[in-house]
Amino acid sequence: MQSPVQYKIPFSGGRQITVPSGPHYYQREQWVGSTRQGNTPQSAFEALKRHATPFQGDQISADGAVIDVRNLGPIRQDVDDDRLAIVNTTMPDHVLHPGNVFRSIVQRGDDLYVVTEGYGTGILPFANEKGKFIWSWPDHKIRRELNPYSPLGYPMDETNASAATGGRAESEARPTPSSRAGERPEHRTPPPIFFSPY
Repeated sequence: MQSPVQYKIPFSGGRQITVPSGPHYYQREQWVGSTRQGNTPQSAFEALKRHATPFQGDQISADGAVIDVRNLGPIRQDVDDDRLAIVNTTMPDHVLHPGNVFRSIVQRGDDLYVVTEGYGTGILPFANEKGKFIWSWPDHKIRRELNPYSPLGYPMDETNASAATGGRAESEARPTPSSRAGERPEHRTPPPIFFSPY
């Protein structure tokens, strides 16, 4: 099945790649690090090259490379170092062919995100539409690589970075209305989800 719409995507050096699009679409955005913790967009992109697909193994993404994704089939990769983007395009023997996944590093303020957008017209629309679930593991690996686990076993991220450095996060330094005593309701009994069904 061939895609009804073909897009020309600008890449480095003035070249363009043609990728099919389709009715099955998903988007996922995952925080992976912060420049305040010493990460850079380039270091995040280097991590993305090692985790551009699920089950990538120890292969590093390279422009024009073909990677066999275990149990799914081969994909061709287009890597744009200038735009910090990788396009994974399924090949004819891939279960989800035709389809594309665009993975890129985006910086917003001090925060770095990996953005994943998938398009497809293959025979498994449910898998394409639910595809964002499969990206949680590679995204976690990027986040862990950029923010190694602290001695307590928690990944260093925006939630607990101040605990590892011994400093206080700005939100901890000033009390907010929700953190003042007497303004939050007390939970004297556990929420219903914790009640035994028996």
